[in-house]
Amino acid sequence: MIRYKDRFLCFSNKNILFLVPNRIHSIERSGEIIKRYIEENSYNANIVLESLYAIENIKKAIKDTDILCIHAPLQECFSFMDAFKSLVDKKSVKIITFPVWEEDLYSFYAKYKKTNHSLNALTSLYQDEYVDYIGLYSFILYEQVDKLFPKGKKHFYMDFEEFHFKSVETNFQNTDTFNILYNFAGMDFWRKNPLAIVEACNMAFKSQDKIIITLKTSKLSEEHKELLLKASKHKLNLINEFLDEKSLDKLYENADVYVSSHVYEGFGLTILEAIKKGKKVVASYYGGYSDYLSGIFEEIFYVKTKKSSFGHVNPPLEEDSIVYYPDVNHMANILQYLYMKKFGVYIFGNSRIYNMVKDLLNIHNIKLNGIITDNEPNTLRPIDVLPHIRTIVAVSSKPTIEKIKQKLPNSISYYEFLKLLKNLKH
Repeated sequence: MIRYKDRFLCFSNKNILFLVPNRIHSIERSGEIIKRYIEENSYNANIVLESLYAIENIKKAIKDTDILCIHAPLQECFSFMDAFKSLVDKKSVKIITFPVWEEDLYSFYAKYKKTNHSLNALTSLYQDEYVDYIGLYSFILYEQVDKLFPKGKKHFYMDFEEFHFKSVETNFQNTDTFNILYNFAGMDFWRKNPLAIVEACNMAFKSQDKIIITLKTSKLSEEHKELLLKASKHKLNLINEFLDEKSLDKLYENADVYVSSHVYEGFGLTILEAIKKGKKVVASYYGGYSDYLSGIFEEIFYVKTKKSSFGHVNPPLEEDSIVYYPDVNHMANILQYLYMKKFGVYIFGNSRIYNMVKDLLNIHNIKLNGIITDNEPNTLRPIDVLPHIRTIVAVSSKPTIEKIKQKLPNSISYYEFLKLLKNLKH
């Protein structure tokens, strides 16, 4: 069954022709999931999965079809409707479209009051008498479309809650660790770019820092798993499973920050999920979410990006595709700042400078754990401070700063702290 609010569409005892564009691997995969979902929640449904472009096969199959499902990018759902109309007897076939919310689809979220081709295509699907229903498999998207078409009767929400997902232990959080989460599809490894998070953490944090990086993925290859494990200097939790809703909620709940290091993104659903759950978000400044969320949420930290050719094959991207790689230094800078926001800092130095530091800490709501007023670095005892908490060295003498850094590897100078704050913006 597929849920439309409190109503149900039942596929039992129906012949269903399910069409997907077989050149786009991610859509093929989600098409398979929807197909299996229908099969497991229906009685005696006969489902044929076919290429959206196999017109001759469609002509043969359509004669015995009760329900025609089209799972494709919005523009293609709209474009292929004209071709289907010559094949379909509207009296005997219901048509359901499952538009994929990728690439330029996101634009209507922030700009739907303005004219753009995505909105025109969506509106056309709604107005097309041949289209009976528009299926959405994200409740967040369903809510947004519901606002856009409040009187619409066509869109419905697919509930995957009980399908093909596992419950795993996801309680990694405690007050002594800084927990970083990224949720991505393993088959999109190079596009989602999780290695950038590992590299940024290696750059931002030292061995005594209490860092846990949780990568929630699925269908991650052994080769990519080894790449991540070898690259990380910190604790890395790899969850290579589909999770049930409760387990996924727990992951978000336990995270201090959600990081997305993608080089190319469409709508950015997991980013919106993290925001909805009240998480701080650090994300590459490229993709749909940067359009519709820019200037709205204060808890988003955008990472600078650099235009480049992709260099990998990760459908729908090819080697020469243009993408935007996140600046790992900038990401490390933001993560350091958020780390200090969680654990607070110490100040070592003279009163003239540390009073200025205190003012900055107040402005940024960073907790001051203590002040070490002994200006003689030779008498400083590392035991006086917790090793995983930053110490800001509020003195002007470079030799003194270096001596303190030798005693306290987790210390930074006042000027480094100023630079860090200045570089937070993208």
